[in-house]
Amino acid sequence: LYSNTFCKRKKLVYFGVMSDWKSAIDPKSGKTYYFNAVTRETQWRKPIELASPEERHQMEAKERKQKEFFAAMEANILSNLKGNAPT
Repeated sequence: LYSNTFCKRKKLVYFGVMSDWKSAIDPKSGKTYYFNAVTRETQWRKPIELASPEERHQMEAKERKQKEFFAAMEANILSNLKGNAPT
Protein backbone atom coordinates (compact mmCIF):
# COMPACT_ATOMS: atom_id res chain seq x y z
CA LEU A 1 0.00 0.00 0.00
CA TYR A 2 1.30 3.43 -0.94
CA SER A 3 1.31 6.38 1.40
CA ASN A 4 1.96 10.09 1.24
CA THR A 5 5.08 11.21 3.07
CA PHE A 6 7.10 14.41 3.28
CA CYS A 7 10.82 14.50 2.73
CA LYS A 8 13.25 16.96 4.38
CA ARG A 9 12.70 19.56 1.65
CA LYS A 10 8.96 19.58 2.42
CA LYS A 11 8.01 18.32 -1.02
CA LEU A 12 5.27 15.76 -1.22
CA VAL A 13 6.45 12.28 -2.16
CA TYR A 14 3.58 10.37 -3.70
CA PHE A 15 4.03 7.01 -5.38
CA GLY A 16 7.76 7.62 -5.46
CA VAL A 17 7.47 10.99 -7.23
CA MET A 18 8.51 14.29 -5.64
CA SER A 19 5.90 16.98 -6.12
CA ASP A 20 5.17 20.54 -5.06
CA TRP A 21 1.44 19.83 -5.43
CA LYS A 22 -0.69 19.59 -2.32
CA SER A 23 -4.38 18.99 -1.76
CA ALA A 24 -6.84 20.98 0.32
CA ILE A 25 -10.58 21.12 0.91
CA ASP A 26 -12.56 24.10 -0.36
CA PRO A 27 -14.54 25.28 2.69
CA LYS A 28 -17.49 26.48 0.59
CA SER A 29 -18.05 23.39 -1.57
CA GLY A 30 -16.33 20.71 0.51
CA LYS A 31 -14.55 19.56 -2.68
CA THR A 32 -10.86 18.74 -2.88
CA TYR A 33 -8.71 21.12 -4.88
CA TYR A 34 -5.00 21.03 -5.60
CA PHE A 35 -2.37 23.76 -5.40
CA ASN A 36 1.27 23.98 -6.32
CA ALA A 37 3.21 25.44 -3.41
CA VAL A 38 5.93 26.82 -5.73
CA THR A 39 3.99 28.19 -8.73
CA ARG A 40 0.82 28.96 -6.69
CA GLU A 41 -1.27 27.38 -9.46
CA THR A 42 -4.58 25.89 -8.34
CA GLN A 43 -6.88 23.39 -10.03
CA TRP A 44 -9.79 21.09 -9.30
CA ARG A 45 -8.41 18.15 -11.29
CA LYS A 46 -5.85 15.96 -9.52
CA PRO A 47 -2.37 16.57 -10.99
CA ILE A 48 -0.92 13.53 -12.69
CA GLU A 49 2.05 13.72 -10.28
CA LEU A 50 -0.31 12.83 -7.42
CA ALA A 51 -2.17 10.07 -9.25
CA SER A 52 -1.81 6.42 -8.38
CA PRO A 53 -0.57 4.18 -11.21
CA GLU A 54 -4.18 3.12 -11.92
CA GLU A 55 -5.46 6.71 -11.82
CA ARG A 56 -2.59 7.80 -14.07
CA HIS A 57 -3.49 5.11 -16.61
CA GLN A 58 -7.15 6.21 -16.56
CA MET A 59 -6.19 9.89 -16.90
CA GLU A 60 -3.90 9.16 -19.85
CA ALA A 61 -6.57 7.02 -21.57
CA LYS A 62 -9.19 9.76 -21.08
CA GLU A 63 -6.82 12.39 -22.47
CA ARG A 64 -6.07 10.19 -25.51
CA LYS A 65 -9.80 9.74 -26.21
CA GLN A 66 -10.42 13.47 -25.92
CA LYS A 67 -7.56 14.27 -28.30
CA GLU A 68 -8.89 11.74 -30.83
CA PHE A 69 -12.42 13.13 -30.53
CA PHE A 70 -11.33 16.74 -31.03
CA ALA A 71 -8.99 15.82 -33.90
CA ALA A 72 -11.90 14.07 -35.67
CA MET A 73 -14.16 17.06 -34.96
CA GLU A 74 -11.59 19.48 -36.34
CA ALA A 75 -11.11 17.36 -39.46
CA ASN A 76 -14.88 17.27 -39.97
CA ILE A 77 -15.18 21.05 -39.60
CA LEU A 78 -12.31 21.69 -41.99
CA SER A 79 -13.82 19.25 -44.47
CA ASN A 80 -17.18 21.02 -44.27
CA LEU A 81 -15.52 24.42 -44.74
CA LYS A 82 -13.96 23.12 -47.94
CA GLY A 83 -17.38 21.95 -49.14
CA ASN A 84 -16.68 18.24 -48.81
CA ALA A 85 -19.03 15.68 -47.29
CA PRO A 86 -18.54 14.93 -43.57
CA THR A 87 -16.23 12.06 -42.64
